[in-house]
Parts: sequence; structure tokens; C-alpha cells
Amino acid sequence: MSADRPSPASPVDPAPALSYATLAGFVAVALVDGFATAQLGRPGVPRGVRLEQLAYAAGHVLAVGLALVAVAFAAKKVLPARRGAAPAAAVVAAFVLGWGVFVDDFAPFPTPLRAALTLGAALPFGLLVALHQRRPPRRLVALPMGVVALGLVGVNQHGLDSSYPGVHLTTTALAGLVAGLAVRWARRPSAERSAGSSGSADGPSKLVRYGALGAVVALAVPAAITVIAWPRNAALVELLRQPTASLVPFLARIHAAAGGGSLASVPPEQRDWFLPRSRVAAIPPTTPPLAGDAKPLVVLLTIDALRYDILADRGLDQLKHLRALADRGASFSRARSTSASTSPSLATIFTGRYFSSLYWSELPDSGKLKFFLPKEETIRFPALLTEAGVHTVSITTAPGFVPEYGIVSGFKEVTPQVKWAAGAIPHVVKFLEETPADRSGFIFAHLLDPHAPYPHGKKGDPPRTRYLDSVRHVDEQLAKVVSAVERAGVADRATIIISADHGEAFGEHGTTFHASTVYEELIHVPLVIAGPGVKARVIDEPASTIDLGPTILDMLGVATPGTFLGQSLVPLLRGDDVRLSRPIIIDSGRRIQALIDRSGMKAIRDLRGGTVELYDLSKDPGELKNLAESQPDEVARRVQALSAFFGLHELRRDGYTIPYRQ
Repeated sequence: MSADRPSPASPVDPAPALSYATLAGFVAVALVDGFATAQLGRPGVPRGVRLEQLAYAAGHVLAVGLALVAVAFAAKKVLPARRGAAPAAAVVAAFVLGWGVFVDDFAPFPTPLRAALTLGAALPFGLLVALHQRRPPRRLVALPMGVVALGLVGVNQHGLDSSYPGVHLTTTALAGLVAGLAVRWARRPSAERSAGSSGSADGPSKLVRYGALGAVVALAVPAAITVIAWPRNAALVELLRQPTASLVPFLARIHAAAGGGSLASVPPEQRDWFLPRSRVAAIPPTTPPLAGDAKPLVVLLTIDALRYDILADRGLDQLKHLRALADRGASFSRARSTSASTSPSLATIFTGRYFSSLYWSELPDSGKLKFFLPKEETIRFPALLTEAGVHTVSITTAPGFVPEYGIVSGFKEVTPQVKWAAGAIPHVVKFLEETPADRSGFIFAHLLDPHAPYPHGKKGDPPRTRYLDSVRHVDEQLAKVVSAVERAGVADRATIIISADHGEAFGEHGTTFHASTVYEELIHVPLVIAGPGVKARVIDEPASTIDLGPTILDMLGVATPGTFLGQSLVPLLRGDDVRLSRPIIIDSGRRIQALIDRSGMKAIRDLRGGTVELYDLSKDPGELKNLAESQPDEVARRVQALSAFFGLHELRRDGYTIPYRQ
């Protein structure tokens, strides 16, 4: 082999290859990603907001590319020239950075698994640096590499959940490096031995070097502006929904700041709930009891991921038995869950307090670290019932619902774990048939059937179809409870309460499943109550699942602690037209909070993203038009109320940080 024609496998100086070509690759990725981010956003977003989306999405991708190039030049100065040094350094650097970048993505996993996942994400960087160090193969290979880069951008846009910002950032970086490799391999082979017709054998001419430097500056200035200057709230809301604008979730933590609270923004009738509750006297049960002189039995069944619109839409038959129960009982049309995931939602039901008010601890569960309440001292309402002599039964449908975990606790009797509604309902039937007439009783079960992957649906069907099939399966089991009430002869004392822990998303607001937002598809849930003394009607008074504890205590003749942040619904159930004073609050484990007032105005604040939103649900039930920009005073007033509420009720303890990603 001639001296002027080196082997394709021989190493070359990595720094220029991993700079100019890489920058070109990141420019391409920035344009594609930025354009897709703006175009694939929600319909109805103003053009100015879309343009701002595009600018920030593209600018952040460029910032990532420039940072990698800067690291490559710095590494050239300090790394030994021998083969393998740069790839090994790339893996180490990617692992160290990834430990911080993936802090939220891999938080549920124990440390050894987190380390393995982070290392797995770091290895491709070493491989790409090694490929950048080698002589390019034939030009034809550049085309599939370009396709791979586009594929990574597409996966970022369509294949990754928005809840994993570290994975999105890593995918963007890999897309830029692969695109840069494609650019380098597409160059003429002779260009690897010569800087061009105007250059010398020792490198490019001054004109080329200055031109390259000018191009870098031209890219660096707008990229720096997008990193330093924070976007408007409207654009930021959209960028957080499209997480391929890689740096937004990370920079948001620097820019986000909670607004100050003010009681001046709270309606006078709600002020008591924005003041300390520790000295508020217990609220006695209302009289006369709904069940009259009979000893009441109360059945509470919460259904996982059950949306309100499945019940409200009479064109759907998946909930025909629950709808029949609603028609002869009370159905709340404006009931909200307090959170968009199971543990915070159920914890609020049993403790009467919100996610941010409770002491969460990490416990292993099925190989993951999840947060539970083993050390939370707030009394659960079933414990109050048990102390009062009520026969209390909890049906265990998942490991996280055992008493030791603190989510579902305070019960006298706890069943062994059963699977699905079909395993839980026989225990409910037994409870109705065997609880003596001279004893009150309460039984609870959480029915997991409609949770993804929707086990009762047919494989291959669309997710929503499988979801509806699983909902139908639960509804068929509910019919057995209604039949048991009649068969056991307890209709004069048995009340059935059906609700949900949260809803489920099927593409609304660009999300699927649950937990990641507090939009209506995730927090507007059914609440149906049927039993003796309950007037059959649709109730439009706003309700919350935090009201379930006080309501059940009231039904069973036990006082509600003054520290509970919900109110009994019993006056509404008996037919009284009362206005409840407690606010309707949502407090998600993703550190997103919301306040819904009686008029239907809904304010949302993202504590990590630093965004605020305002929707008029009476006119915009799909939450498509964010009014925060056009009505800044209105959203500010409601956010101040949220700040005042959690400024008082949020748990503060030395060494404790409210967890994220519940």
C-alpha cells in the first residue's frame, strides 16, 4: 500500500472530524426536529407560538451539538493519541453526565439497575466516536447512516413517552452524531488527505479555517440565546409537551419559580380551607342518617383509569350496569380525582390530605423503587371506622395495597391478594351476605382491570378498544354486586359507591396512559353513589375524590377529623341544594397542581416546568385554548391561591424532599 494512501482502518485526527461534520449533522437534525416539533403540536396554536417553538427546539439541538464539539476539541488537548482513548473517554463522560441526566427517567429503579441502564445509554457514544476516528468507507454507506439519524429523530417525536427527558436528550445527541457521521462519509475520499484545492498538505487554508470559525459563531449565537433567554409561557407549555426540544425540561428547573401565595385571591367562603386545620374541631355526622335506623353497609369500589366520558356517553355500552346504577342513584357530573396516578389518588382518599402534604418513602416493589406511606402518621379514615366498631374489610388486589405500604390501611380485615375484579367481587358479595344486621360495615377494593396493557382486550386491537373491553369486564362484575344487594336483602342499608383513581389518555394533548398531566381526560372521573336515602339525580355541584372519606364516615355515623381537606357529600345525596366550600384541588406526583373553581375556570401550574395554564372548561372542555396569555390577571390570581394553599398544607420536614414521578 502506498504511503499516500492510508488504510481505511487507520486512525486519523479525530477533532476536526468530530467538529465540522458533526456540526453539519446537528444543523440537519435541528432543522428537522425543530420543524417537526412546531408542526406536530396541537391544532389551534398561534403561528407566533409555533415559530417560537421551532426556534427554541432547533436552538437547543444546536446547543447540544456545539457542546459536544467543544468537548471534542478539549479532549484532543488532554487525551493520549493511542487508539481507544477517545472512545473510552466518551463512554466515561457520557456515563457521568447520564447519571444526572437520567435522574428522573431511571428514578424508580434500584441503584445497580440505574447504573446498568446509564452505562447502556453511554456505550453508543463510544462507538460513534470510534467510527468518527476511522477513515470513511464508501460513500454509499453515508445514505443508510442518514436514514438512521432521521429514524432517531422520528423515534424521539413518536416513539418515546414525554415522561423521559433524559432519554429524549440522549436520542437527540445520538441523532446528531450519526447525522454528522453521514455528512463526513458523504465527502470525497480525497478530502480526507487534503483540505481542498486551496489548502496545503498540512491542513486547510486560513480562508477555510476562518470560514469554519464564522459558521460556528453564526450557530453559537442563536443557540446561546435560546439557552439563556427563556421563552414565553405559551411557547414553553407547547415545548414541554414536545420533549424533543431536548434542553427544555432541564433548563426549566433553573428558570421555574413558584409564585407567592395570597389569601386575597381566595373566595371568602373558602378561606377556612386556606388556614391551619390542626385546631379545627371534628365535624359530626349529619342527621338523620341516610339509612335511617338500619346499620349501614358501605361498599367503595375504585376502578383504575376509568374516564368520566365513558359513563356519560350513552352511545357506549361498556358501562351499562354502572349507568343503570347511576340512573337510580346520585351521579356527580363534575367529580375530579386529586391526582393522575394511583398511589397519590388513593392515599388522598384514605388520609384526607393531598400528595404534597404526605410523607412518602421509597420501598422496593417488583424490582422498582416506588414511593409509599409506611411512615406517614396521618390517621386513615378506615381506622376511625374500625375504632368505632364498624366491620372494615380491604380486598388486596396488588402488592402495593397491603397495610405495611401505608396507602390502603386502617382496616380490621385484609384479604389475601386476588387478581382482577373477578377475584375481588366474590369478597364483596360475601361481605353483603354475611355482615350481621346489628353491625355496620365498610369494604373497599381497587379494581385494576382497565389499567394498561388492558388485559381483557383482544391482542392486536387498538389500545382504546382493548381498554373499553377491560372496562366492560369490570362493569359485568359490578352487576354481581347490585344483584347481591337484592339477593342478600340488604337494600335498606347497603350503599354502593363507584369512582376511579384517575382517567386515561389516548392521544389527547399528545399523551397516552396516565400520570403525566392533569388535563380532564386524566382527572375527570365518574362518581356514582346509590343506596338508601340517596335521591336519584345528576348532581352538578363540583366534587372530589378527597370527599369520599368524609362522606363514608358521615354515612357510618363517625365524625370527620378537622384536618381532612374534603367535605361530606351526604347533604347532596339526600337532595339538599348545598354549596360545598372546600376548593377543588389536583396535586400530581409529577409536581403539577391545578385549581378548578365553581365557574369551570381551571388553572394549572407546573412546578418543575415553570409554566401556567388557564382554561374555561364551560366553553373549552377539551382544554385546547390556553387563556394564560390573554388573561394574565385571572391566571395569576388563581396561581396565587394555589401557592397560598400549598404554602400552608405542603409537608416541610428537615431532610425531606417531596418526591417526583409517583
